[in-house]
Amino acid sequence: MEIRALSLPSILRFESSRTSSTISSMSIFRFSYSPNGVRVLAYIAFPSVLGVHLHDARRILRDSFPEGVVDIERVTQVTSDWSPNYSVTIESRDPSVGSRNGGSLRRTSKGDLYSEGSGLDFPSRHQRFPALMYCRGGTGRVGPVRVEWMEEFCLRNFVVVAPCYRQAEGGQGFDEFGGAENEDVVSLANAMVNMSVVRDDEIFILGFSRGSINAFQTAVALPNVRALVTWGGVSDLAITFEEREDLRRMLRRKVGGTPQERPHEYEKRSPVYLVSSIRCPVLIVHGTRDVQVSFSHATNLLQRMRMKNLPVSVHFYEGLGHHVQGVVHEAVIERICNFLLTHVD
Repeated sequence: MEIRALSLPSILRFESSRTSSTISSMSIFRFSYSPNGVRVLAYIAFPSVLGVHLHDARRILRDSFPEGVVDIERVTQVTSDWSPNYSVTIESRDPSVGSRNGGSLRRTSKGDLYSEGSGLDFPSRHQRFPALMYCRGGTGRVGPVRVEWMEEFCLRNFVVVAPCYRQAEGGQGFDEFGGAENEDVVSLANAMVNMSVVRDDEIFILGFSRGSINAFQTAVALPNVRALVTWGGVSDLAITFEEREDLRRMLRRKVGGTPQERPHEYEKRSPVYLVSSIRCPVLIVHGTRDVQVSFSHATNLLQRMRMKNLPVSVHFYEGLGHHVQGVVHEAVIERICNFLLTHVD
């Protein structure tokens, strides 16, 4: 199977500018909830146009969780007098990198669905928005929720929620790396669907690194997911065990043994074995020089999905690793958002 990857320096030219706009204030909240009697934490961000304050967030969350929300706090308030204004020029595209249209394409996005001047009505506090669940990577204190990523998607008018997983940020229980803790993630996703500010038919999931495990498991559990994105994602945990000697002790503890001792436990934590139960389009984002989650995870997942004739797109980046910074990161985020927006009515 031939795989060709985008080379950002030669193929993707990215320009970012900050333009004056109406001043907006976006708040991000951290809250705790107790599915199955285990207290865990999560984050939520609302589009600034909703003007959600602490008491509004508390009401929205308490109305959405059958088990109730224990407590909630504002983590950060982002006040901005600009909106993202990104010009992305793709000088050549190949079907293997997920193009929907052949040939040359230039697209400029203001970064939100309801920007003034877009021809759409500016939303009131009672309008609903698409929602994105962002499943973080790592475990415990390693690879925590990146609040700045939530901001980037929220600026494009997604309601964004992010589970912390068990044991993280003061949460209870034990993170099993795609085991029992995913019951908490599914509970959070169901609550997100029921939120008064969310369009329940426009639900998206993004999994970064280890988070792709939880993202796939949650997409299997939720029938109404519009699209799923795996970014630098683990697709076969047994391969991770073999490739990452530094993670073997942790994986033995969390999964309960080695892949040879617990093959079923590793398979149920591996997206390559879950694809047959996925009912939505999938975007695979991966750098060819990723040494934390090797590029083979992406190509194996792509091959498995193509074998099953399932809808899949790829954004493969030549020479990039697991983490990217600056305008390259912004370009990757922008292309992910463009993919998501093709699935928004």
